[in-house]
Amino acid sequence: MTTYELRELEEKANQGDAESQFRLGDYYQWDAPDAPISTEALKWYELSAENGFIGAQFTLGEFYFQGEGGYEKSYDKAFKWFKKAADSGDGMALWRVGSFYELGVGVEKDHEEAIKWYKRSAEEGYSTARVCLAFFILISYLTGDLKYRDSEREEFINRVNSFGKFTSQLTIPHVDRNYLETAKKYLEDALTDKNLEEGYKKPAEFFLSQIKKELSK
Repeated sequence: MTTYELRELEEKANQGDAESQFRLGDYYQWDAPDAPISTEALKWYELSAENGFIGAQFTLGEFYFQGEGGYEKSYDKAFKWFKKAADSGDGMALWRVGSFYELGVGVEKDHEEAIKWYKRSAEEGYSTARVCLAFFILISYLTGDLKYRDSEREEFINRVNSFGKFTSQLTIPHVDRNYLETAKKYLEDALTDKNLEEGYKKPAEFFLSQIKKELSK
């Protein structure tokens, strides 16, 4: 960025333009000669976020969630900023809020609340949320309770992630076909989306194959 471009950006940011404030935060975080200048970046990110710029809200959520970019990890602050972005209808932020409720990170664990946010995320077209909804449908019947125990969730995920060793052990009990059809639709929609997060593709494919087996009986 040239000196003239930086001066122009600073002028717009100081006038309260939220996008310019966000871009100035990015400059101090990533592009300034001594980057990251986290205190200056945070100042502009927060101004932009408070002015309603979703990109800044989500960025702050990610930094605090991951503890990256010179920011101390804080699930409470991460949830705050993801929630603000979610309230504006951002699909990925809606999914993030759902995951916080599912895992009890930054908020009290509430699986029904998680499902509500995942559904909103899916409605906004975010396919990872569709995989999470299908997961809830399956695990709630595998464990007999929507409010599954963490140990059961961990065992289930380990089975899914270790395909060669555990695939034969995972079976879907006989359940209402309507629920399986719903999960099947979520997964099919997710897998047609080229933007589905890479880590969710194999589990989604595996879930779908198991559901199709059950539905063919």
